[in-house]
Amino acid sequence: MREFDRRKAIREDRVRSRHPRIGGLLLAVTEEPQTTKNWATGAVGEQRVGSVLAGLSEAGVVSLHDLRRPGTTANIDHVAITPSGIWVIDPKRYQGEVRKRDVGGWFSTDLRLYVGRRDCTKLVEAMDKQVGAVRKALGTEWDEIPVRAMLCFLSEWPLFSKPFELEGVLVTWPRAMRELLIRPGPYDPATVNLIAARLDERLRPAS
Repeated sequence: MREFDRRKAIREDRVRSRHPRIGGLLLAVTEEPQTTKNWATGAVGEQRVGSVLAGLSEAGVVSLHDLRRPGTTANIDHVAITPSGIWVIDPKRYQGEVRKRDVGGWFSTDLRLYVGRRDCTKLVEAMDKQVGAVRKALGTEWDEIPVRAMLCFLSEWPLFSKPFELEGVLVTWPRAMRELLIRPGPYDPATVNLIAARLDERLRPAS
């Protein structure tokens, strides 16, 4: 949402400076570029997933939000520290049905993530860097703790769909995400809080 506000403000300043007399009118009758609106759409997804995560504290889940990936300008939307391990969660709000498709030939397999007609496999591939950042922040003393990636789509899902895994990344939706995160595991509340404190210390807020 910060990026949406930034882009919107830049556009407004540009239009008003170029057209001092009618800039306000032009802004009123024209829409934001789609590339700008996409940021607002994504923000809605982040907020909804964040709201679900906030409701899991009584189940022993500690969540961190909007963390800077060290050495970059990229961020990690959500990290959930649960009794069963750590999940790095990236919410997405795209139009179209979410599916895993095999686009390989007769003698080859090429599994890809599609939302509608759009090949979104690059989203799966991008999760590796986020998981790596969280793993590095944990340090060697927490090597045994599993750190897994999740893409959580606020999109259409075919009837009778189930979450699926692609290249080690779980692809799911908010309700199924919730059920997974509250599963029991080997880490008690004290350990969960220690892990969360370590990540909160080493992964600074993106804002």
